[in-house]
Amino acid sequence: MEEQLKEPIFGRGINTYNCFSRFFKVKHPVHRWQYLHLIRTVYENWDGLYLHRQEVKDAFLKDEPDKDYLMKPEEQRFLASLGPMVLIHRGMSKDEAESGNFGLSWSLSGRVADFFSLDYGRAHFPYEHMKVGTFRVPTSDVIAYFSGSQKEIIYIHKP
Repeated sequence: MEEQLKEPIFGRGINTYNCFSRFFKVKHPVHRWQYLHLIRTVYENWDGLYLHRQEVKDAFLKDEPDKDYLMKPEEQRFLASLGPMVLIHRGMSKDEAESGNFGLSWSLSGRVADFFSLDYGRAHFPYEHMKVGTFRVPTSDVIAYFSGSQKEIIYIHKP
């Protein structure tokens, strides 16, 4: 079943820049848990997040009652263990920092944010235009935590 769901999104002619666009065009209805599973899978495999950040934010904010399916049980437990506030970091352009219109990929690791601001080869801005933003935010505002090397936090800034 999982491969059947992924085929229209990750099939022939799809790359890491257009798979999220395909996600939005999937015509067949999917159950709520399948939608959440797919959005995570596409999110973790897509490179065009910042350019399409509003559509991606809308997808994560879609009113789905089973949001627990976004995270594995151990990720849910870890997020719950962080306490009421969490320190998050993001490698971003200086323009993004000044605008406050942030992307939604943040990390618990300052080193990961440093990588995305200084070394990430597919950044859409020259390195001299990049910086690291750090915020302390309510844990209750975090959409999801994805374990893995990036210790990723999905957070949507509310200006």
